[in-house]
Amino acid sequence: MTPAPRDMSSLDRHPRAAAYDARAHAEANGPRLITVESAFFLTTDELGTLTGFKTPARQVTWLRTKGWRFEINGNRRPIVARKYAEKMLGCGMPEEATYRPNFAALRGA
Repeated sequence: MTPAPRDMSSLDRHPRAAAYDARAHAEANGPRLITVESAFFLTTDELGTLTGFKTPARQVTWLRTKGWRFEINGNRRPIVARKYAEKMLGCGMPEEATYRPNFAALRGA
């Protein structure tokens, strides 16, 4: 007795299928890429929300006008460190107090 043929249509939708099209999958399901960069830098969506602009040139202008520190990456897009953004927005961890020696007390001794 031969086994019944299996339905192979579900294999075409599996990400590891030979005919998998990543671009079509992303368009259908939305972007699912979570990179290490997003942990350290604001995502393009977050940067757009912060500045109110989608184009990198206008984002750069906004960041410069507000005095924010940023870098331009290889794609000519501004990148902002997440911890810096949190600090600038007042919601990050407070910086630890730095202790300096009291030189005035040493001069009096």
